[in-house]
Amino acid sequence: MRMTIYGINGVPISDSDVEHIQRFDQMRHTLPSVPSAEKERQQAEALGLSVEQFRQLNASLKALKR
Repeated sequence: MRMTIYGINGVPISDSDVEHIQRFDQMRHTLPSVPSAEKERQQAEALGLSVEQFRQLNASLKALKR
């Protein structure tokens, strides 16, 4: 069963989406040749979000970690 976290603007974000974001966040340090903005765009696109929605989601997830 997949738990759903209601994130940005009511967009349901599943556990697997959270894991996907976390993996990309870890990869950020291993791919220095790819511009940060391009990585954000790719991550957002993979989740079906706008870049701004992705940034808000990422900030929310980081806040939850604290």
